Amino acid sequence: MIELEKLRKEIETLKAKGIQDLKEMKERVTKQKEAEMKSQADRYDRMIEDVRKKAQADKDLMEGQYKKKIVELEADLKEARKGFEAERAVLEKKRDDMRAEYERQIQQMRENHQNEVGGLNRKFEGQISDMKKEHAEELSRETSALKKAKEDAVQSLTQKHADELAKLKAEHQQALKQLLEQWEQKMTKKEGDHAKAVAQLNEERQKVVKDFEAQ
Repeated sequence: MIELEKLRKEIETLKAKGIQDLKEMKERVTKQKEAEMKSQADRYDRMIEDVRKKAQADKDLMEGQYKKKIVELEADLKEARKGFEAERAVLEKKRDDMRAEYERQIQQMRENHQNEVGGLNRKFEGQISDMKKEHAEELSRETSALKKAKEDAVQSLTQKHADELAKLKAEHQQALKQLLEQWEQKMTKKEGDHAKAVAQLNEERQKVVKDFEAQ
């Protein structure tokens, strides 16, 4: 009975340890994956910020260049006013064309920037989705492995318990058999002693009868 109680305690201890190990493993894997996803998000945020800064710098540079040229053209226009109207009209058209080209290029840069940021966001979301899926699969594998290890250990202890119980039953049956044999031997001996005593009494009684008849 002491061995059975000990085995039951070992099984309970193993179950409690398995539950604790599973909890700690889930927390560890979850924290690790959350840190990886945060690191990935920070990296994409920095990439997007770099793209934004570069686009702004390009815009500022181009805007400065066009403003400088426009100022130069306006200075030329002032000089042209002193000359022929036809030449002034050409310069004004050139200025308007340059403004239109500047606005077109700025719009193109804005669209390119938005497309690039959108592409980075889609790539980031795809990788985050893959990481979450990988995290779920890894957690499932770790959980299954730990559960199997716990079940194997419990099965081993259960088998050990069954073997110990069978051994105890066999020892108990053997002890009962020995006690029965000893009891039968004692009873046989008592029956023999009783028979001898009865025979002796009969013999003494017959002797008394013979002695009485002889008188």
